[in-house]
Amino acid sequence: MTDSILLTSENLCKSFGITRAVRDVSFSIRKGEIHGLIGENGSGKSTFSAMLTGIYTIDSGRFILDGAEYRAGNQIEANRKGVSIIVQETGTVDSLTVAENIFLGKEDQFVKFGVKNTTWMNHEAQRLLREYGYDRIKAEVVIDHYNFEDRKLIEMVKATYFNPKLVVVDETTTALSQEGRLELYDLMDKIRADGRTVIFISHDLAEVIAHTDRISVLRDGAYIDTVETKNVTEDDLRRLMVGRELGTHYYRTDYDEAKPSDVVLRVRNLSVPKAFSNVSFDLHQGEIIGFGGLSECGMHELGKALFAGSYGRTGKVTLADGTEINSIPTAISRSVAYA
Repeated sequence: MTDSILLTSENLCKSFGITRAVRDVSFSIRKGEIHGLIGENGSGKSTFSAMLTGIYTIDSGRFILDGAEYRAGNQIEANRKGVSIIVQETGTVDSLTVAENIFLGKEDQFVKFGVKNTTWMNHEAQRLLREYGYDRIKAEVVIDHYNFEDRKLIEMVKATYFNPKLVVVDETTTALSQEGRLELYDLMDKIRADGRTVIFISHDLAEVIAHTDRISVLRDGAYIDTVETKNVTEDDLRRLMVGRELGTHYYRTDYDEAKPSDVVLRVRNLSVPKAFSNVSFDLHQGEIIGFGGLSECGMHELGKALFAGSYGRTGKVTLADGTEINSIPTAISRSVAYA
């Protein structure tokens, strides 16, 4: 890793109405490093990366990339200037093929005499997929046929095949399985080995420490510090993120484990084809119940099913008075909401 600077932000500012999301942020990122960017929700991490990659405009301040002032009006322009991003959400476009997604905004290279050579484009996309070890993904297939995990792999190819100087990985690991995370870590290591740079944004502090060289911290939109990863612990990072010493308790201790007696929602053997099966639980008055899991586990479809908004749903969702939620109008009439 070299100590030469690839990217510098100088007094960057971004506001949304009266909210100052990024406030006079100035720090530098080296060539050939994986640079962590951390902070609590609302600290400005994603806003910073969105300005860098052309998703948001810059209110004031500037970026210096490789010695020259840099500004991108959109992601395609950012790509052309050597900056790309892999986002947390789905970053691919439905109804397009895998190849069309990989080369989105760069289709001109396959145009001869005003006609796009789709066969050539598919061949090049498949070659790239093979190089990345994703040969089972087929370039000519419409991307809708692939699950979230596979679409993330396609995004990785799209974001890095043209050897950008800088790749932003923005909260991407949150929705990936362990296998998907390992694929991403391997890709970041390869980028660094090539002398290029990664900005790695994650809430998982153990993950950040394990896979970065240096870490910058934002708090309430402001830059706090940059530290050498080898010299810090998770507790050190937490103190920088929140601005004070934390105790040993991170979870609520103001209630015991006893559940309220009144059941307001009873779910029995709820199933939706190809999503989940035989889910049963009771929701008690005054209780917040959470569902979590890896991508494609069915947790999002579960919410729709409770609201009777899923096709092919079986099982029962019953309110305290015995009313069965078997249609959306019934759910609405009984003050059951889905957002």
